[in-house]
Amino acid sequence: MGGSILKNKKLKNHLLLYIFVSGILISLIILPNFIGNSKALEIETPADSYIENRTDFSKLMVMDPNFSFEPSYSPWIMEEDGDVSDINQYLENDQANNIVIGENYEFSNVSGIPDSTNWTAIHNPAFPAYPEWPYNSLQDSYGMDEFGCWANHSWREGPRQLPSVLWVQNFTMPNNMSDYQITSANVSALINASVNSNIDVDPNVYSGETQTTQGFVYDHVRFYVSIADPLLENIYEIAYYQSSELGYYVDAVTNTLEIEKYMNMVLEDNIKFYLSSVFSHDWENFTVILGMDIFCEDNAGTDYDYWNNLRIKNVNFTFTYEKKIDQLTSASWDQTGNKIDNGEYELGDVGFFIINNASLYFDYKISPLWPTSSINSEIRVYVNQVLLSKTIKLTEFSSTFQRENFDISPTLIDETENITLKLQLFVADNFHLNENVTVTFDNVNLTTSFTVVERNIPIPTVLESIPDFVFYIMGFIIVGLITSFVAYQQYFKYPKIIREIRSLGKAIRKGKAAEKVLSVKISDDLFVQDYIAKAKGSVTSINETNLKGRGVRESVQKSITKGDVKKELKVEEALLKEKEIITPKISKEVKIPEISKKPSSLEENLELPKAELPKKVIITQKIEKLKPDQFVKPHNIEESDLNPISMRQKPKKIRYLRKPKVEDLPKNKTDEK
Repeated sequence: MGGSILKNKKLKNHLLLYIFVSGILISLIILPNFIGNSKALEIETPADSYIENRTDFSKLMVMDPNFSFEPSYSPWIMEEDGDVSDINQYLENDQANNIVIGENYEFSNVSGIPDSTNWTAIHNPAFPAYPEWPYNSLQDSYGMDEFGCWANHSWREGPRQLPSVLWVQNFTMPNNMSDYQITSANVSALINASVNSNIDVDPNVYSGETQTTQGFVYDHVRFYVSIADPLLENIYEIAYYQSSELGYYVDAVTNTLEIEKYMNMVLEDNIKFYLSSVFSHDWENFTVILGMDIFCEDNAGTDYDYWNNLRIKNVNFTFTYEKKIDQLTSASWDQTGNKIDNGEYELGDVGFFIINNASLYFDYKISPLWPTSSINSEIRVYVNQVLLSKTIKLTEFSSTFQRENFDISPTLIDETENITLKLQLFVADNFHLNENVTVTFDNVNLTTSFTVVERNIPIPTVLESIPDFVFYIMGFIIVGLITSFVAYQQYFKYPKIIREIRSLGKAIRKGKAAEKVLSVKISDDLFVQDYIAKAKGSVTSINETNLKGRGVRESVQKSITKGDVKKELKVEEALLKEKEIITPKISKEVKIPEISKKPSSLEENLELPKAELPKKVIITQKIEKLKPDQFVKPHNIEESDLNPISMRQKPKKIRYLRKPKVEDLPKNKTDEK
């Protein structure tokens, strides 16, 4: 038992020593770490404590501002959008050129005397009968010669009352007309006709017929020029002549039996519209038609109509068209330029940039002047993909270089990103252009002014580099270590039984002994009583409920039951000064006398002088039979091997035992009874 107690004591000592040394080592490890690395924790440093230096700079943000690089090495990128057939871009003479492609063409393939080489006669679907000569011969009478297209017709109450003949020619355009606008059109056609006097016209009629017999249309011929799609599904008449006086006859002098006139042209805008409509069915092909429609009015009686010679002698049809420029077409010059923070500026520990301002200017000109048909087209500028509010209208350009300045918001500039710049020619209208217009850029300058703030964190002292909470932790550790060390030295290094004895002594000195209870095994209890009594001549009470020796406890219980011990013994407080061990009664009390070589009667009262005691305490003990040999100190038990004394139980009223006389102790079993 003694060896076990010693081992436990050594283990506790080693454990406390380990805790103490570990705390010191941890502190020594943490402290240099924070001293060597002040950024171990993100601690905000007040702005006014930085070491700061500010320097102003300006920087050109674009490369090759004069467009002097070879096209293959140029940082400028040409970008086209919309109808790319409307624009072109190129570098030349250290300038960036944007061409808005304008074109102007004229169609004049229908010109002069029609001939059989290019023209072909066909039926008119509306009037399928050809002219006939002589009448009722069933012989078609039309053709082409050196004087143009001709036809003659004689009618005498026959079936070919409404004959017609067409000459057609197909044409293929050199351009896709979907990208062109018809800007002008003109047609002229010369006709010639000679007839017999039997052609009835207003106001005279043949053979005494009245006007009413002519149905108010009379005999007439209609010459015309038309255009159509190649399938002749959409036909538009662009010039015509319909006779009204041809055939007028009074006498050999007063008559109109022959005429030569130009056809009437429809409105030019109508012709342009008809051409656009025809080309919408086929953007490259169309057909021109020359036609004659003969109308013979049937009189009430016998009627004869002789159309001796009808001729289209000459036809000229021309129109012009220009290149269409589609809305939302654009040509741009893009560049990814420089950036501010490219590593050439010293920022210190926590430095930064301040963008003060940015400005842009470039030179531009136009040749020839921009047409007024597109007043909304303009030059746009993008910086970092953001469109600037300021633009330049193309109608404001001149043929000589001008310069325009732009203020750029500093918020558009990011010092960590390469700047992007775009100069864009933007077409905002649909219009047509008859010639190329060139817009030229040169001397592009984008400059940014900024301030470099070099800011360094002050080098802290050893203590300044340590966060406050580290000091708190170290303080807690130190206080804990000191507390543990003091507690160990003052309390825990003693065995538990000694600690309770020391605690009881303090309680006695403070007058609180009744609150302290010692709890030990019966064998240890008897040993303590015997040992202390012999050493200091005192008597101590033992709590019966904590006696774990089965035989002794049963013997005491029997004595109490039989009522063998009922006397109260009083002991003066002098025992307290001698630091005697007092065990309060909890349930049943056992009265233990001091052991002497010659035990005396236990019922004799022994009273010590009261002057030696600071306070009188009465302890009542009920004594059962105790064997004298139980009070003999074992040879193999040391004081440090005593079991701890419990202090948990609340003590009851305590009385001292009276020191017994030797003769009062029982000598044998008979005396015990």
